[in-house]
Amino acid sequence: MPEPGRSPAETVQWGAAQNRVDEVCDEFEAALQRGEAPYLGAYLDSIPSVARETLFVELLLLELDYLIGRGEELSRESYLERYPEFASQIEAIEFKHGLLDTRSLRRSQTIRDRLTTGARVAHFLLVERLGAGAAGEVWKARDTRLERTVAIKIPHRRQMSDEERHRFLREGQAAAQLRHAAIVTVYEVGRDGGEIYIVSDFVDGADLRHRLANDSLLPRRAAEMCAEIAEGLHHAHECGVIHRDLKPANILLDAHDQPHISDFGLAKWEHDAHGMTLDGQLLGTPAYMSPEQARGESSRVDRRADVYALGAILYEMLTRQRPFDGDQVSVIRAVVNEEPKRPRLINPRIARDLETICLKALEKSPSARYPSAQEMAVDLRRFLRGEAIVARPAGKLERCWRWVKKRPAVATTFLLALIALGALSVAAVLAERNRQLLGLRTVLLTTDPPGAKVAFVPLDEVTGKPDPIRMVRPSSRTPLEVELAPADYFVVAMLDDGRFHEVYRRVPSEHQLRVNAYQHRNWRITSQGHVDLSAINIPDAGVTRDMALIRGNSGEGQEAWNVPDRGKTRWHVADFYIDCQEVTVAQWWAFFDSGPGDLRWRNSPPDHAVTLSFDRALQLAEKMGKRLPEDYELLFASTARGTSRWPWGNEDPPPEVHGTFGPVGTPEFDRLSTDRRVVGLMSNVAEWTVTPGRGVHEDEETADLGSEFASFKRVHGGDMAVVEGDASVTEERRNYKKVAVGRFDWKPGLGFRCVRSVRPRFMP
Repeated sequence: MPEPGRSPAETVQWGAAQNRVDEVCDEFEAALQRGEAPYLGAYLDSIPSVARETLFVELLLLELDYLIGRGEELSRESYLERYPEFASQIEAIEFKHGLLDTRSLRRSQTIRDRLTTGARVAHFLLVERLGAGAAGEVWKARDTRLERTVAIKIPHRRQMSDEERHRFLREGQAAAQLRHAAIVTVYEVGRDGGEIYIVSDFVDGADLRHRLANDSLLPRRAAEMCAEIAEGLHHAHECGVIHRDLKPANILLDAHDQPHISDFGLAKWEHDAHGMTLDGQLLGTPAYMSPEQARGESSRVDRRADVYALGAILYEMLTRQRPFDGDQVSVIRAVVNEEPKRPRLINPRIARDLETICLKALEKSPSARYPSAQEMAVDLRRFLRGEAIVARPAGKLERCWRWVKKRPAVATTFLLALIALGALSVAAVLAERNRQLLGLRTVLLTTDPPGAKVAFVPLDEVTGKPDPIRMVRPSSRTPLEVELAPADYFVVAMLDDGRFHEVYRRVPSEHQLRVNAYQHRNWRITSQGHVDLSAINIPDAGVTRDMALIRGNSGEGQEAWNVPDRGKTRWHVADFYIDCQEVTVAQWWAFFDSGPGDLRWRNSPPDHAVTLSFDRALQLAEKMGKRLPEDYELLFASTARGTSRWPWGNEDPPPEVHGTFGPVGTPEFDRLSTDRRVVGLMSNVAEWTVTPGRGVHEDEETADLGSEFASFKRVHGGDMAVVEGDASVTEERRNYKKVAVGRFDWKPGLGFRCVRSVRPRFMP
């Protein structure tokens, strides 16, 4: 809704101008720091007239502080003579702050009071001012208690509004939750009398904006830096924090040229339905603002808005140009309506795959972008390793459609001309579009309780892994109807109260047979020909009550984890819960009236691990409200989060442990030092993972199994001898080199345990 007294157009201009104020102040401050004498009036021309008075006051305060600090004297009359149109603002500053009198400018006691070199704020000794903007200034300081160098951010001394104070404190609170190598660490949010401040790690270097202004980056270095930023950004998102103002000025570069995300002043909590931002407000910097932000659709802004901003940063790193330039209103219009110029047309040295990644992040529709910063980071890492990326450039049909949307009048004229000439090419385009639509099926899905948001992530036909690039997020809630291509899907269903479930479902082709025994491969065809999938039962929050929490490595600023015996394979592992022991025979009987055939003839004791085929294990995990683990999750847990060779430490397993498989919870030595004791990760039966496998024995060469690849699953905690029934615990038998077993096979030494994500792996 437009503000009272302003038209919609004026409201857009006002929002754009407000977002520009801080950026102009930074530019003015930088000129002062370089010893220049910037003309204040020239900076006023760079902002729409609706906010020029606000900018004048901010720039005047900056100039006064610097000039007085250098001992210069300027008369009030000189300002009135130079800026007669702002006479009332100059008089107001004099009245409110006592800055000016008829003789000279004097040091103010209300602007940056005590903020001089050698002054103290709480127990922090101010060493050097690093910069200032519209909101406040940042100082290099010495923590006199912990004897370390820090950065301290302090708002301007003028009276802060409630919203300004809330936003300042929110920045500290949001950033204080985050611990990642690519995010500036916030140590403290405090008060010193009436002064509030934020203390963070001191990054000794310039920001990316200054780096790009003075130097160019090789495309490969740009990709490396963006991958690091994306991984830090993903960590923030996984902690529920959306930045909303990511730009080069907020990326600090340390002495080793490593990036660190800073300034969470506009951040919001991802699932906060009661934030301060209302639809119609423009928050962010227009050149890096996503289309949904530019339209003022604050309620639609999620982690994908930050992905767009990172795409804009990558674009600038590659081309030394922003995707869109001009005055603020024209930039906002271009962000919403225009397509950016392809980077390779500006810099032909850019690789096609890197251009594709950049443009994927800059898609207008959030659903067409990378669904997470992590997926963008993964694609950038693929590019850097010389592997095929997942993103695909827009095809001829898509480029044609974008051209039509951009130039509807020209397109209409052109189309009529083609029709008059018997436009066969148009028919070919339409035929291609129809072919793409063939095979889509109308899918019905319900959840208990209803009202869930859902994400359908197709499994790659070759690798069997979720492919987030093709993720489908229906706009409606369950019960829902959606058009999907035939495939196996990883499905996330999430309620507004945070409860969720992660399951698998199959959307069949016209002639595919169903398997009634498993809900993840079962469906019903309605009288209208629709595919009605098995309902998803979303568990209560207490489902993890008897599980142990494994903290991942992405929350501590660590490097990616180097997987044992897997070459250069590295992982960032998110937090997850894990069962304390293998799933038992008794737990199977608690969910099913009759057991599988292998139980009937084996007659296993109820406290022993149940041994099942992969699909039966997947079925039971879903009914328990959990999921089967990825192989790297069990690896991470069984190496005590990557810190030891075994769950129990670095010592070899006891040589006397041999014989038959025992009850779950044995042997006693094989346990993790967690709050809830996790037993048996590298003893007793081996365990299924959901990760597709390639080789069968550790000494065999990796084989590409083609379309059958997803039919083999990696197992953890034992080699093929263990899988076949040998319960020995030796370094040879219990190694980290994976073996693969066919998903339909039952083996006497192959059971499973469940895990559960702390947060959904893919957000609906």
